[in-house]
Amino acid sequence: MDIEQMKQAMRASAKTEVVHCQDIGEIKLRQLSAAVGMNLAKVVSDIGDDAASTNTSVLFNFYVDLISKSIVGDNDQLTFDSDEGRATLSQLRFDQLMQIGNACLSLNGMTAETAKKN
Repeated sequence: MDIEQMKQAMRASAKTEVVHCQDIGEIKLRQLSAAVGMNLAKVVSDIGDDAASTNTSVLFNFYVDLISKSIVGDNDQLTFDSDEGRATLSQLRFDQLMQIGNACLSLNGMTAETAKKN
């Protein structure tokens, strides 16, 4: 098995879910890879229990990064995992950002509350 075959096999084995976002429509999400999940878990760990004192840009960037590493197209390839993609996601309304971000957390077995504890 070569690298491309391994990548395709890993993408194929990742769970996906389609969520409906108000005023946007259906969005296909894919589970995070272990490496991405661990990096984002580190951010959550650094935030700790006192999220109120955390710089809001850290929380904002966490959600934008989470979403950019989760939204896939029909071919299961990431569609927003670039600086341009994250810039586009940063223009979402707050309610849309939270809805999609929370769906991403849920797909990976977490909620906003459990993310703070891990």
